[in-house]
Amino acid sequence: MKIDVEGAELLVLNSATETLKQGRIETMIIEFQSHGNYIHVIKLLKELRYSIISKERHQIDKNPEYTNGHIITKLIK
Repeated sequence: MKIDVEGAELLVLNSATETLKQGRIETMIIEFQSHGNYIHVIKLLKELRYSIISKERHQIDKNPEYTNGHIITKLIK
């Protein structure tokens, strides 16, 4: 599953929590739009038993909150 929702990553993941807990989604690519979202997305993925395969962040301004990038994750079985 790919999530690219321009800042609403947590909203999408929280809405899909039951499906993710059931193990129906094995791999995800998640684009994120801020450092805050990045931290919360990583925490939620670990709680849902997903391992982080790859993560890439790009700071787009001197303010560290302005960060974007992607996370690739896989369900731990």
